[in-house]
Amino acid sequence: MRRFNSARYLVMILFAFLVLPPSAFSLPAMNHTHKDQLTPSLYGPVGGFRLISAQRAYINNDLSMQFGFRFQYFGLDNMFAVGDDTARLIGLFSANFVPSPYFSTFVTWRATTSTDNNNAELIQQFADVNFGAKFGVDFADFFSVGAMFQVEYLDNAADLNLTSVAWNFLPMALFTFDLTRLETTLPFRFHGNIGYRIDNSTDLASSTVLTPEQRFFLRVYPDDHLLYGLGVEMPLDLVTFIGEYTSEQPLKGGFGSFADHPQRVTIGMRLYPTAEHEISLDGGADFQIAGQNNATIFLGEPDYNVIFGITYSFFPREAPPQAAAPESGRIAGIVLDETNAN
Repeated sequence: MRRFNSARYLVMILFAFLVLPPSAFSLPAMNHTHKDQLTPSLYGPVGGFRLISAQRAYINNDLSMQFGFRFQYFGLDNMFAVGDDTARLIGLFSANFVPSPYFSTFVTWRATTSTDNNNAELIQQFADVNFGAKFGVDFADFFSVGAMFQVEYLDNAADLNLTSVAWNFLPMALFTFDLTRLETTLPFRFHGNIGYRIDNSTDLASSTVLTPEQRFFLRVYPDDHLLYGLGVEMPLDLVTFIGEYTSEQPLKGGFGSFADHPQRVTIGMRLYPTAEHEISLDGGADFQIAGQNNATIFLGEPDYNVIFGITYSFFPREAPPQAAAPESGRIAGIVLDETNAN
């Protein structure tokens, strides 16, 4: 595993500045009940599909928990070469725990099965894990800023006789503008994310030279890279529509131009079948807008990637209203004389 250099330490310090306690900014405590903002992203923390919300996932300052079970799938012909038949299925189970209004922890377990007939390969990974923590602060009723630090564990690929594992580190800044909190109640919530992945995924291969297909399936990147994205949610009564743009860009040269690296648009929706929005049925898809699919490009991006699954959010229920005691009333009965008892 490569050592952190001083520049990487400075990046971490910059992101750590964003997680100062609210008292440092003299911020008031917010008390919201927007239950639709509690739906977890693919990676565990609440948000859209690929973007993370800066908002604090809590209800009335109480504990909340979110669980997600999602799948991603694509199957393409001629992805890396003519006659190439490539497919990948990813299963994601995520859990997000919110013990305080400003802090949450999360973990995501990922299992992947990938096939490629060009090399007659079946690559299976069943123990990739992401975990980390997120902090969020409301600078205004509609504007939230947060920071997230994520650790990514990549398990060895036994199907390729690779015995090494890899650890990646991802600090990220989060921004959210929630117009549903304004008096105008516009049904839009905007998210922005930018992060820096300290990438050690080449440790998976050690001294082994991987094919482009193997690099793609194992998510082996050439070097550290910048991640960023913008997105919008449109939360309505029973459904939330989602649109996102996300990308990864290596920070060093020699790996192609800007348009050669993964860029995608994600479009989807969440259906809430219950009145309390504790269950969501998710469906959407990624569509490639940049990132070539051929052996000359180090990073690949499929033409499409289907996303579907279900999530469950647990949060304290609001106590039912108590009936107010009457301010005046009438007493019925017979008054007796205390001395004569009549």
